[in-house]
Amino acid sequence: MSAMEVDDAAAAPAPAMDVDEPAAAPAAAAPAAAPLPAYQQNMRDRPKGEDNDNPKAVAARAELERRQRALWSPELAAAVDAGRPPYPEPIPCEPLPEGDYRSDPNYIFAAEPPIIEGPPKKTRRALPDFKNATTTTLTGHGRNVNSLEWNATGALLASGSDDKTARVWAGEDGYKCAHKLEQHGDSVVQLCWDPTTPTSLATLAADKAVRLWDLRESTRCVASVKTNHEYINIAWSLCGQHIAVGSSVGSGSKDADVKDYVSIIDARTHAVVKRLKFAYEVNEFVWAPDARTLLLTTEKGRVEVVRPLGPEADPAEVFKVGPTPQDVDDHPEIEKPEKPRHPANIWTMHAHTDDCYCVALDADSTPPKLAVGSKDSIVSLWDLEEMISVRTILRHTTPVRCLSFSAHGQLVASSAYDPGIDIADAETAELVHTIDAQHAMNSLAWHPTKPVLAYAIDAKSAKDERSRSRGDDATPYVRLLSCPEKAS
Repeated sequence: MSAMEVDDAAAAPAPAMDVDEPAAAPAAAAPAAAPLPAYQQNMRDRPKGEDNDNPKAVAARAELERRQRALWSPELAAAVDAGRPPYPEPIPCEPLPEGDYRSDPNYIFAAEPPIIEGPPKKTRRALPDFKNATTTTLTGHGRNVNSLEWNATGALLASGSDDKTARVWAGEDGYKCAHKLEQHGDSVVQLCWDPTTPTSLATLAADKAVRLWDLRESTRCVASVKTNHEYINIAWSLCGQHIAVGSSVGSGSKDADVKDYVSIIDARTHAVVKRLKFAYEVNEFVWAPDARTLLLTTEKGRVEVVRPLGPEADPAEVFKVGPTPQDVDDHPEIEKPEKPRHPANIWTMHAHTDDCYCVALDADSTPPKLAVGSKDSIVSLWDLEEMISVRTILRHTTPVRCLSFSAHGQLVASSAYDPGIDIADAETAELVHTIDAQHAMNSLAWHPTKPVLAYAIDAKSAKDERSRSRGDDATPYVRLLSCPEKAS
């Protein structure tokens, strides 16, 4: 070895010495994974973004996109094609007030508990002040007064009497006789005003004549309609175009099957445009708010709803109570009624257990109300929209003779064959006031806007103690009960 080689060997670094280190522990073997189903394995192994190359799937997806795009508006399609957001940016909500709403179950995402309100409450008018009521007597008639009615404005009160006259009373503070109508040859049984003309009056007398009066011209009637039958009831439609008149056939009639008639008179031409025949007794009636339907009280406790004017109602829109003649023919198992219904009948209200005598309508309320008085001494109050009885007045002990609703349908006055007048709350049927008297009443009529009740006594029923104590020979056939109005 040369010297140079020795020097290089000395300068070279010594090789590193291997050091024995402790061996690491072997890693635990991982559990074998369960094999995936074939379809999941294919979906996992498919590269991201790669579309399914199934031609049917591609065609189905394209058809779905085409149908969705067909439903888009042009503005939405243009926004999607341009890459703009199709809808405006949402408005940020205001932050909720600080507080822990989870601690109280009544607080759900709000600082105040939610207020749940039911249907709007009806505003109840204050009842009249009956304690300070005053009574006024209208003198002039020489015999019983059979009918009373105010005109539409309440400025005039008409009365019909057994003295063969009808009188019209006027005045705000003291009512005086303004007109005396004397052309009837017998007792004036009923009367009614034209609801659309406050000076047009119709009177019905036992001389088998209906007379029409225009108080603007004179005290002579402008028209007269006569018949062979005795009239008993009259009602003017709310539209002012027709007058319904009820008449009794009586004994000796050629039509053995006809008991009562209801004639419809055109108020403009004064001609009878329709006459309805009934095989049963028809008592008082009123026109419904639609001015083409009549509500008639009849025997057997029924109120017949008859439409003598206009087209017949669609049977699908009317629920008929009781079998019709067609029902009996189609279904022999149905018990046949004692007497057939009238062809124009669209509804039968089985209201009472005995004959219905009188009826009153409150067309101003919502819904309209109907009061029915019966021989069973009960007054029933009806909802005309639902055609159901909502209340009954059970304080009378004899058949009910007359009824009347006050202004706004707040009160209903009723009188029976027993003396006095019952004034009830029309909503609850509770007693509000009683007018004590020695007589029964022939007629009741509330003023259309004021708490004033006009009533005609039946002087044949008993002697009036007040007139006897005054030593007055003139019987006060008509009285007015006037009540001060309370502030609501």
